[in-house]
Amino acid sequence: MNSNPDGQMIRRGIIMLGYHNGAEGGDVLSEDGEVLGTWYTDEEEWSHFTIEGHSEMSRSAPSPWMLQDVIADWYEKKHSV
Repeated sequence: MNSNPDGQMIRRGIIMLGYHNGAEGGDVLSEDGEVLGTWYTDEEEWSHFTIEGHSEMSRSAPSPWMLQDVIADWYEKKHSV
């Protein structure tokens, strides 16, 4: 039995669903359950993040792992004000 069916990866307070199950995308949440947006990997294997409520991607990185850091940096900056 898969103990992580949604493929989530939790790092630096950011949860990326679809990270470990081959989905190549999914929702992005804070540890508190706040929906931050969605992520996906394109055909060139770059990963992109779209903020909840927006229609265009706002952050990108060359891998999902690096994207998670980019999202965490954005989230921490957003909440440090």
